[in-house]
Amino acid sequence: DFKLPTSAPTLSRQLPDLASLEGLRAALVQDGHDAPLTRFLQDTMECQDLHSTPWVGETDSIKGHGTKLASPLEGVWTQRTKYQAPLPKDFPDLLKRALSLPSFVPGVTMSCIVSGPDKLLLVQRSRSEGTMYSGRVRLQHIHSFQPHPKGGLEWKQWTDLVWLQPVSFTHAWIAKFLQRKATEESQLVADDFAACLCEAVATVTSSQTTLLQTTADTANIVTTNATTYSNKEALSDLALEVEEVFV
Repeated sequence: DFKLPTSAPTLSRQLPDLASLEGLRAALVQDGHDAPLTRFLQDTMECQDLHSTPWVGETDSIKGHGTKLASPLEGVWTQRTKYQAPLPKDFPDLLKRALSLPSFVPGVTMSCIVSGPDKLLLVQRSRSEGTMYSGRVRLQHIHSFQPHPKGGLEWKQWTDLVWLQPVSFTHAWIAKFLQRKATEESQLVADDFAACLCEAVATVTSSQTTLLQTTADTANIVTTNATTYSNKEALSDLALEVEEVFV
């Protein structure tokens, strides 16, 4: 089970254009360049060279290298995306030199969808590769969606740096800066993230008759993906990263 943070969320808002959790679930588990999480990384975050695994579910099946899947509208679904992420244009030169950062940083994001009848959680953990602290820190976004009493869905997001190992006292200022920068960036791109979700849901629910068919098609796609993505070594690697998110 995944528990939400007890701290105040980084942002909270009503999304009136998202009519249901079912539509959001169906939109999120899409694959390809038109998937909302992929579009957000490409169009807003300006990431390049994206490569994503298919969505795979459930977590227990991943650990056992099986292909038994839950309904695409329930359970736990996981995807890994690798990319090249540009540094923010206002990133201080002092920090670039201190952390030996190139203009584009290799990154990996694990996205896990945890869904039930009255709530959907999207948990994302990102890490860089080949940079200072890449082995000890994760950028974590927790998105919570549930029906809003005034219509649509309520969206809350928590953005935090998760330190797997403590940072040295002399570099504590770097940790504080990175946390502040991550929080500011999340708030800055919130409208774009919400727009990607709303556009994806609108596509999935473009007519009254398409939602059930899309759900069935998604189930077939995910089942096919799980069969294709059955290499044991790849699944073991993915399972380790899934377990890290839920530790």
